[in-house]
Amino acid sequence: MIFMLSDSPGVMCRPSRVRQMFASRACRKSVMIGTALNISEMKKLVVHMGEIEQPWNCPHGRPTMRHLANLDVLSQD
Repeated sequence: MIFMLSDSPGVMCRPSRVRQMFASRACRKSVMIGTALNISEMKKLVVHMGEIEQPWNCPHGRPTMRHLANLDVLSQD
C-alpha cells in the first residue's frame, strides 16, 4: 500500500485495488502445497486457522483445507 501511495502521490487508491494487493500478498506468504512442516509449525498453523473468521478460503476464494477422510463413508454410520 505504501508503494502504491508513493508511486502516485495525490492519487486516491481504489479500495478494491488495495484489497486485491493485500489478498495477493497474503496468499504469497502462506504455506504452499507440498511445503514440509514440523509438528510445531503444524500446531501453530491450526491455532492460527482457528482464530480466523473464515479459514476455509483464501482471500481469493480458493480452498485452504483438504479433507483427510472420506466424509461420505463417515456419514453412513
